Order: sequence, then structure tokens, then C-alpha cells
Amino acid sequence: MEKTVDKILALIKVNPQITMKEIARIIFMSERGVEEQKKMMRGKSIERVGGCKNGYWEIIPTDQ
Repeated sequence: MEKTVDKILALIKVNPQITMKEIARIIFMSERGVEEQKKMMRGKSIERVGGCKNGYWEIIPTDQ
């Protein structure tokens, strides 16, 4: 079973300008749940570039 974090990252890879609301709808999760995941991921695996309306999500490469 795919983890929620992996689902979110996959959606961001396809569309860096996707909103958390759209992600919640696509993965059948509450907006609140997606926001909580985003908080945990921010600065570690994703970062927001630009503002809310004109910005996009950037995936931070991790050393494995």
C-alpha cells in the first residue's frame, strides 16, 4: 500500500502547481489531513516557491 506522503509527492511531480485541496480530492483524504502531511513534509521533502496564487511546489532531493 502506497504511503500518503508518496502519493502527495507523485502528484506534485506531475503538477508542481497543484493545490492541497486538489490533492485531498484526488487521494480521497480530508483537506485537514493533507495539510498535516504538508506540515511534516515542508522543509524536508517539499518547499513552496513563490506565493499562494502564482507559486509552485518543489521537491527537495534527498541523499539516500
